Amino acid sequence: MHTRRSIVWIGAGGLSLLIGMHFLLTLLYLAPDNLLKRRFSEPLQQYMDPLFAQNWQLFAPDPVSQHRSLAAKAKVRDPKTGEVRETPWRDLTGPRVREVWENRLFNGSRALRFQVSAISMYQSKDPARKAQGRQMLRRLALDSFRSEPGLRHVEQVKVRIVLNRFPRYPERQKPDRMGTLYFDETDWMPVEKGHQQ
Repeated sequence: MHTRRSIVWIGAGGLSLLIGMHFLLTLLYLAPDNLLKRRFSEPLQQYMDPLFAQNWQLFAPDPVSQHRSLAAKAKVRDPKTGEVRETPWRDLTGPRVREVWENRLFNGSRALRFQVSAISMYQSKDPARKAQGRQMLRRLALDSFRSEPGLRHVEQVKVRIVLNRFPRYPERQKPDRMGTLYFDETDWMPVEKGHQQ
């Protein structure tokens, strides 16, 4: 009986320690720029991104002024003829945003955060983070195309990051779609043999 109680107390203490560390790391991650944050910037980023990433733009003096979205296309081989065709661009972000709007209680916001993290990592100057972001983008594109029965034999995918900078404050009466569009495309990314169906 005494052993069981000790195990419960040790487990509760360990769990409390983990939760406390998580909140401490989150506080440091969200804190204004300081020496401690700079010193542990890389481990903090690796812990928080992609699952716990947050920002304060909603409350900042400079609110969000741009929208980033993803589009993808694929080279698909017809299993009967062996012919390879290229699909048109497909919106990856729009369906995820609609999921969030349609179901506020249990939504797909984690999938949307994964997209945001993939874009952020791909556009990083750090080669390792950029490579990881590229793999995340490839995975997003493959999952999108493989959800359709006619597109299962994907050989290569290409992802386009679309950045829409909204009209500036003096032109605030214009709709967001009137902003300036910028594009950043990956090269064609081959599908690894283990991922083909």
